[in-house]
Amino acid sequence: MLIEELDQSAFAQWDEYLGRNDQSTCYHHLAWQSVARRAYRLRTHYLLARDEKARVCGALPLVEIRGLLHAHMTNGLFGAYAPVLGDTQEIRDRLLRRAFELARERRVQYFVVKTVGSDQNREMKEFDELNSWVIAVLKLDPDPERLWHGLRDKIRNCVRKARKAGLEVRRGKEYLAPFYDVLAENMHRKGAPIYGFNFMKELTSAFGDQAEVVTLWHEGRVVSGALTLDHGRTTAVPFASSRPSAFHMSPNNLLYWEIIERSCVKGMTTFDFGRSLRNSGPLSFKLGWGAEIIEQPFFIRTVKGDDFEMSSNKRRADWFVDRWKRLPRSVADALGPAVCRQVAGLL
Repeated sequence: MLIEELDQSAFAQWDEYLGRNDQSTCYHHLAWQSVARRAYRLRTHYLLARDEKARVCGALPLVEIRGLLHAHMTNGLFGAYAPVLGDTQEIRDRLLRRAFELARERRVQYFVVKTVGSDQNREMKEFDELNSWVIAVLKLDPDPERLWHGLRDKIRNCVRKARKAGLEVRRGKEYLAPFYDVLAENMHRKGAPIYGFNFMKELTSAFGDQAEVVTLWHEGRVVSGALTLDHGRTTAVPFASSRPSAFHMSPNNLLYWEIIERSCVKGMTTFDFGRSLRNSGPLSFKLGWGAEIIEQPFFIRTVKGDDFEMSSNKRRADWFVDRWKRLPRSVADALGPAVCRQVAGLL
């Protein structure tokens, strides 16, 4: 078996392999390579495994991030989860082994692997596991009306409430900028740096027709929105947000129902709400739709230097969140992309 770094001549083969591997996600898409390089000027290492007939049999996307405090390599920017793909366990193990060798060659401090589900690679016995995140996934019905009637009364009532409040649904990439403003406002409220408009613009452009911006308007202003990404028969929502001032109108419920209904009509079979912290409010909201939980653990291995210390990193993170909230919104928006570039793989 040969493991090589992807070049442009094999882009079509990468896409073809993703199409026939049912474990692939939208986060394996080559669009993320474009975003990492063009929005953040990060180095990428997309590994491709080939069998003795030169047929693609495995894939693993990697991004190299060099911050002021440390350097690390990971298989997913921010909340992305692009697990190791391979036709056999041996292929997955060898891809992961080669990835760690590459991390050592590139002299990064940490190697971070984001996985999906509980079936992990044997190579991960050398890693420290962080198990704070899960993914909420809803099985869709070809008939959205049947799915609607299967929802809890509370969900349906909140959707009706949002409609009675006069929230108007608009779709289209031309609404990316107003949606980004909603996202930036909410992330600042939570003490999290914003990705940068260029990041979101590159992502929607690279995904083409597979990306859609959905917004809710009230009295001429966007109050809620989401960016959706389609992959195979799954619709994922990696970014969604509502203005706190609009919470009384239940915009999140109408927003998600509009996306879910449209996904059913398009023939999608799975709706990926994205990752959430365990026992969090956002997770409770997603489970209220009847979604199921899929494990999404992180595995971290020290390549060189001191071991990764979770408790001290959490203390620093809590301190950062508290200080970030105090920044004026304009300052936070300006500094956010630079901060995100430093920690893109550890969030």
